[in-house]
Amino acid sequence: MKIANRIITHVNPHSCNSNNLLPDVSLLRKTIMKRCTEDKSTPFSRIFFEETTRGNVSPEVEAQLSFCKMESGMYKARRKTGFLPIPSSVLNFVDEAQAHEGKFLDVYGECFLGGIIGDGEDLVCSEEWHMDDTFKTVSWQPRLRQLFTVMAIYNNQALPIVFCLMMARNATLYEEIFRHLMENIPNLQQPRNIVSDYEAAIKAAVSRAFPLARLFIYLSGFIKNRNE
Repeated sequence: MKIANRIITHVNPHSCNSNNLLPDVSLLRKTIMKRCTEDKSTPFSRIFFEETTRGNVSPEVEAQLSFCKMESGMYKARRKTGFLPIPSSVLNFVDEAQAHEGKFLDVYGECFLGGIIGDGEDLVCSEEWHMDDTFKTVSWQPRLRQLFTVMAIYNNQALPIVFCLMMARNATLYEEIFRHLMENIPNLQQPRNIVSDYEAAIKAAVSRAFPLARLFIYLSGFIKNRNE
């Protein structure tokens, strides 16, 4: 309903206190967003830390901004200026990663897209492999089922060597991963011991790919799968 020539006024006094730092806070927020559009490689958390801890930013102004609340906006600001779009499919994800492989580097300065750290030499030297999967760190777009990791026990340390983004969980895919390792890592021998959680697909794949290896089960994994 339209009311002509009427002005609505608020007659009750305001209960909130004025924020005299609002102009400085807004300027700092704009500075952070502007840097996100210009800096394509620095992590958002690092940008936020560097900008809020500059000498000209007072602690009172810094305290009014939260990285958790700004992170989504920082991501959107960077996307608007040509940052890599969210892939629409797994094939598109691989194509984009290969086209921009210079951005996908591991701590050794090598291309991470291949999924094998270095030449797999630590896996060659290890007689015991540990296998694990996680579901909380994989992408929802494109939809991936899990991140499968193979770790080598070397000098009493567990070293993550192989990372696989998987669209499904079945023995055939696990066997294909093991076959890829044996074919692409020079001098790789079958491990003597393999430790994993209690997953039937992994058990079946290990028994066929590494018939001489002994398979050990994590107790926590056994209890979890039994309860499920």
